[in-house]
Amino acid sequence: MKKKEFLSFHEISQNISFAINNNLTNNPQNWPEEWKIVNYNKYPRFPLLKATNNVSINNRLIDVLHERKSFQKNEKNVLLTSAELFTILKHSLGLKNDKKELNQRVYPSAGARFPIECYLIINKMEEIQQGLYHFDIVNDGLNILLEKNLTDEITKIFGEKFKNSQVLLILTSVIDRNYIKYGERAYRFSLIESGHAMQNICLLSTALQIPMTPIGGFVDSKLIRLLDLEKEREFPIYCCAFL
Repeated sequence: MKKKEFLSFHEISQNISFAINNNLTNNPQNWPEEWKIVNYNKYPRFPLLKATNNVSINNRLIDVLHERKSFQKNEKNVLLTSAELFTILKHSLGLKNDKKELNQRVYPSAGARFPIECYLIINKMEEIQQGLYHFDIVNDGLNILLEKNLTDEITKIFGEKFKNSQVLLILTSVIDRNYIKYGERAYRFSLIESGHAMQNICLLSTALQIPMTPIGGFVDSKLIRLLDLEKEREFPIYCCAFL
């Protein structure tokens, strides 16, 4: 698969009719039975080596892993502060130390190529103006790309259920950073890396008791237009909402 072929596959896979304002997918009560069954591989003909006692580890880490969940609503009206947002960004996506070494980050990346970039749509925060921002990992801050109420754009891109979210976070891939080293496998590495980063975001949000949910379904073309991306160079692959 050459570069233009996996970009074509990415384009084809942008069908989001299943996700946006779809009463079937958004309401678990309407799910067909086969959607509700969760399977796993079993090997009943082979012997089982039972787990031994667990090694002692930081109990808080274990608690956070087990407490993590994808929220549907912000039922307690928890407000996300700017301090909490910057804490999540820095320790999910940022540099490991004060030396500002770009190849030393808090999540793994194939060959230390780090194709992932992070953008934020601030929608309902008291301390940060509504608008579009980019996370600057070197300066630990947000580049202000656009100051504007983007609620309508949020609804068109992510669906009605996310229009009241406090923040929408978008992870993109600048694919050539990987491609120059790994060729066609760059696409796969970008997807893997976004998963590493998103799990960090999920766990830190859990630790801070901030309700959030990852989002895999969105209208790519509208999001690319909002972010003003060259879609063959950089494209969104994973998002989340702080509710």
